[in-house]
Amino acid sequence: MSAVTTKVRFFSKLSQAKTDSQVVNVAFVDEVLLKRVPGIKKWLAGFDLQIPLKAGEDLKSASRIEAVVETLVSAPVGYARGRTRFFAIGGGSIGDFTGFLASTFLRGVELVQVPTTWVSAMDSAHGGKTALNAAGVKNILGTFHPAAEAWIIEDFFRKQGGERLEESLGEAAKMALLDERVWKASNSAAEKAARWNPARMWKLLPEIIDAKLRVVARDPVEMKGARRVLNLGHTLGHALEAHHGLAHGKAVGIGLYFSLWVSWCEGALSTEDFFALDRALTMNWGLSLANIRKLRMERDRVARLILRDKKSIASGEIRFIGLKAPCRPVQLVVQIDDLLDHLDGFWDEA
Repeated sequence: MSAVTTKVRFFSKLSQAKTDSQVVNVAFVDEVLLKRVPGIKKWLAGFDLQIPLKAGEDLKSASRIEAVVETLVSAPVGYARGRTRFFAIGGGSIGDFTGFLASTFLRGVELVQVPTTWVSAMDSAHGGKTALNAAGVKNILGTFHPAAEAWIIEDFFRKQGGERLEESLGEAAKMALLDERVWKASNSAAEKAARWNPARMWKLLPEIIDAKLRVVARDPVEMKGARRVLNLGHTLGHALEAHHGLAHGKAVGIGLYFSLWVSWCEGALSTEDFFALDRALTMNWGLSLANIRKLRMERDRVARLILRDKKSIASGEIRFIGLKAPCRPVQLVVQIDDLLDHLDGFWDEA
C-alpha cells in the first residue's frame, strides 16, 4: 500500500466538526459517550447512520464484525467505495475495530479517527494500524489503513482529568524521551512547575501527535524498522498490561523506568543521564514506581509474555528499545535470560 498522510484537525467544540454532506457518514461511537458528553446526540444527528459500540477488548472480534456488518447492510443507506466515511469515535478499541472494518468493507472505505481518550489521541489514532483479537492472542489480525483525517475535539477532553489523564502520562512521557520538540515543550521551567491538567495536556497534544506522525511517516507499514522506537517502555509495559490488567498508559509508564534501567545495565546510558531521566519521569511527568513490587511476576511468566510479543527476533533474543541520552533511542539486542536478570534487579531496586 502507499503511504497516506493523515490530516489532523483540531476543534474546540463538537458543533465545529461538521461532516461532508456529499458522502455517506457512519458514526461508530462508544456507547458510554452518549451518556457522558453534553451535546453529543445532537452532533451525531448529522451522521447518516449511528452505531453504538461497547468499548473494550471483547469488541475486537470476528463475531462482532459480522454483527455490525449485518447492521450496516440492513440500513437504508447507499454505500459506495469512495463515497463512504467511517468515523471511529472513542478510545483505542473503537479505533482498532472501526479501522479494521473500514479497511475491509467494500474493500476499503475512508476512515476518520475521532479519539476521545488522551491515550488514543496521542497514540493509537495516528499509527494507521487496525486490529482484532483471535485465538486468545491480542491484535493478531489486522491491517494498515491510515485515517484520512483525525479529528481532535476539545469537548471530549475538557473535563477528562483524574484517572484518564494519569493513564496518558506514560505515553506522553515516552514521546518526550524520544522527540526533542516534545522534550523542550514539556520541560521548560514554566511547564515543569505546573501540574498536569486537561488544559496543559491539550496545549502539548499537537507536539505529541506531530512527533508520532513523523516517526510513522518514515516507516508507514513497519518494514524499515524506524517505528520500533515507539516501543520504548512497551516490553515490560505489555507484560504488565496482559498479566495484571493495568491500563496501557500506566503500564507503559512503569516500562519507561525499566527501559532506563536496562539501558544503564547494558552500558548504553550513562549513570548521570540515568538518574536525570529517572528523576524527570517522577518530577516532570508525575510517574511513580510506588507499590511496584506488588506487580512482580514469575520469571517464566514474564518470559512467555515477552517472547510472544512482536519484539522477539530470534530464539532467546529480544529487540529492546532503550536510550543513549534524552531523545536518542537505541535498539539493543538482549538475551532473554539477561533481560530477566535485569528485571530481577529492577524489582529489587525500585
